[in-house]
Amino acid sequence: MNNKQSQYLKQWKLSSEKKRASSPREQTKTELRIADYTSDNLNDADLESIVTRVGTKIENIYDLTPGQRWMLKASSKVTSEFFLQFLFKAVIPLKSYALRQKLDEVCSKRDNLRSVYLSKGLSCPYRVVLKDRQAELRFEDMSEINAEELDEKLNNIMDADRRRGFDLERDPLLRVAVYKTYGKDSYAILISQPHINTDGMSVMLLIKDIFIDYAKEALDLDSQIEKHLPKVSYDAYAKWISSKDREGELTYWKELLKDFSTVTKVPGILWEPNGTPEISQAGVIFSHEIQMGLKEKQTDFGATLNSLMLAAWSILLMKMYHRQDVSFGAITSGRDVAVQDSMLMTGGFINALPVRAHATDDETVDSLVKRLQKQFMQSLTYAHCSPDEIMEAVGRNTPLFDHLLNFHNFSFAMPSGSLGAGKAIPGIQLIESKLYDNLATDLTIYFQNRKEGLGCNFAYNRKRFTDVRIKVLMEHFEHVIRQIAQGDGNITIADISCPDIHVFDSVSRDEIERINEIIAFMEGLDVFEGFSHKEFETLAKASHISEYQTDDIIIRERRAVHDLIFVMEGSVEICRKSSDGWVHSMMLVSAGKMLSASGIWDDEHSYFEARAFHKTKALFIPGSVFRGMIKQNASASINIMKKLNERAGAYSILWINQGR
Repeated sequence: MNNKQSQYLKQWKLSSEKKRASSPREQTKTELRIADYTSDNLNDADLESIVTRVGTKIENIYDLTPGQRWMLKASSKVTSEFFLQFLFKAVIPLKSYALRQKLDEVCSKRDNLRSVYLSKGLSCPYRVVLKDRQAELRFEDMSEINAEELDEKLNNIMDADRRRGFDLERDPLLRVAVYKTYGKDSYAILISQPHINTDGMSVMLLIKDIFIDYAKEALDLDSQIEKHLPKVSYDAYAKWISSKDREGELTYWKELLKDFSTVTKVPGILWEPNGTPEISQAGVIFSHEIQMGLKEKQTDFGATLNSLMLAAWSILLMKMYHRQDVSFGAITSGRDVAVQDSMLMTGGFINALPVRAHATDDETVDSLVKRLQKQFMQSLTYAHCSPDEIMEAVGRNTPLFDHLLNFHNFSFAMPSGSLGAGKAIPGIQLIESKLYDNLATDLTIYFQNRKEGLGCNFAYNRKRFTDVRIKVLMEHFEHVIRQIAQGDGNITIADISCPDIHVFDSVSRDEIERINEIIAFMEGLDVFEGFSHKEFETLAKASHISEYQTDDIIIRERRAVHDLIFVMEGSVEICRKSSDGWVHSMMLVSAGKMLSASGIWDDEHSYFEARAFHKTKALFIPGSVFRGMIKQNASASINIMKKLNERAGAYSILWINQGR
């Protein structure tokens, strides 16, 4: 640690001690006082319960924002839903103890990082800010792993981290994992948080607070900007949002959504919800011609890019469903300009709002874009109710939308050598970054300006869609956008071509054939003896078939396996690497045999390598789906254990001399 860092830490400790000594919330209380906290809803019974659970070292208690109420209602245990992860690879000089100090400093500065969310047994949910709480920080050396294996390993880590999730009452709500990679000062850094406690802007501020400031201090650089930044307080935001006229806002939503009969479902959606969502992603970068055309339309229409995308999606829904009145949801940042310095705060500010679009065939796209822009700006004025409150106010017992549009007004695709669009940051060279952002709907479409250009990303639940259906949907959406971008100023809704919902009929036929193929295969296996047709159908819908050529690797040794895997056609060679580095062929697994059951146990790592002996088809059944099924099916549990016992002798050598 250099002298400047040491002096800075001493000054920070002294100022913190002085602040605590002068703060009434730090003084020893002889009684609990509701007046000490910002929450408007807090009562004596709730305060007593909160203190009993988390102790007396409470800095403040807040009511939840509308978006936080929406997210908390989904679950107090966050896994892949309402989950935000940011992975970036960078060259940055890191010392573990110094990063720990910096992280503790940031947690002290940012009250959302010291928060817990409590709701059970209380009259309403609260965000409780503790006086002291550490984030989780871990280091791991992966410098011996090559580039290809590193990416696969990191993907598995991100997936496991989402499955681990966050207990909003007990867990630290920030996890930072630092992985040393090949090359001097090269690291992969994973930041994980629940969405209820953070948003995209907060992640950018967090990276600045932790890593950019760390790098500057490591190089002994002054931060003149930091000296002039205002000190922000969430209290002002909390008091402002509690002052909003909730009943008046609900009146607006009743008027906007009156006589709206049918919620517009995502085109191509297939099955009923089944267990924890399995989120997959597909994206497209719009061509240079489309991007130039959209910029021209922004000028011609006097509209924002957001409004153009709202109109394009509305037109696609109208065309596919032959309706003139459609709806969907859109994310709002929640950072209102009425609150000074709200853009410098960190926390869970976002909310989801209904969007209603209606138009006749002869209306111009220009007119629709302008009306949607006006509606959305008005909606932002009344954006302080949760989706559930709006749903109840308009007399519905089901959600108002099942998919969302989200406009990322910050860049996660940061160019190498810099963070953001500004000048390069001394001490940091960014190599690449990756974002996982899930808001718990079956489909969320994210619009982003990446370094490659403007594009959109479809994050979808594979338990309700197939990859092929999303591809079809994405292609036709891009086709609608292209027509808007390349059309003249008088282009009407009728001029836009787009197939209706029957475009998925041919896809359905292929999917039905695939499902029937899987069911027929499973029905011939004694592992599934006693399963009902409905159970077979559930497994088949969640499963996928992969085809391999000779010598293609199906399973890598010591890699995570999340599926129950069977050989459908061909045969598979099982290999094992001994402690002295030699690869030994162990056996051939023929068609109809189980290749791996690692995916149904807590330890999901494979102890062998499997490669196609010649052209092969393999069936992958998600372990999470199968686990849920065998809990309800005693015969299935017995069958799988019998099968494993039968195979134990043949596989026993694979567990010998693991060489770890």
